[in-house]
Amino acid sequence: MVSTTRSILQWDYSEEIQHISNTDLFRFVRFAQERESVGLSMIGDILGWFNLGAGCDCEHWDNGKDFYYRLAKEVGDVFVQNPCVEFRDLLAVLDKVPDPPPGCEPPTNPAEFYHYGDEEEAFSCPLLPMSIRNNLKDVARELVRLNYGMVARAWGIEGG
Repeated sequence: MVSTTRSILQWDYSEEIQHISNTDLFRFVRFAQERESVGLSMIGDILGWFNLGAGCDCEHWDNGKDFYYRLAKEVGDVFVQNPCVEFRDLLAVLDKVPDPPPGCEPPTNPAEFYHYGDEEEAFSCPLLPMSIRNNLKDVARELVRLNYGMVARAWGIEGG
């Protein structure tokens, strides 16, 4: 019922799991642990300061490392607790972390101007709100892809 590695001692799942074979229960627990491990690694890769800072020419980027460290930790916690995490769930994480330090001067056009365009300069500073949302969108997309891919593989569906 809950594909998470949280302890099952807190809830009584005896009725739900009494008819599950040991092999199937093991496969399910292994599935949940692999999903969590791979997902947390993805989050670390996408929100890691080494990746975000690689293309950043900002002089103030060193001040943003702590923000992204905390953001990655909170996103990871939400991912572990919610197997079906979506973009809106990740946006709610922004309320749990301190505001990022000031970044570059924001672009003059509204965010919707850059949404479908190829204007990379608007996202060049990882501390701008548009960049933070964009990075969270990337995380959500990859986590959904991970979930579908692992379920497809578990069911033997090719090209999941």
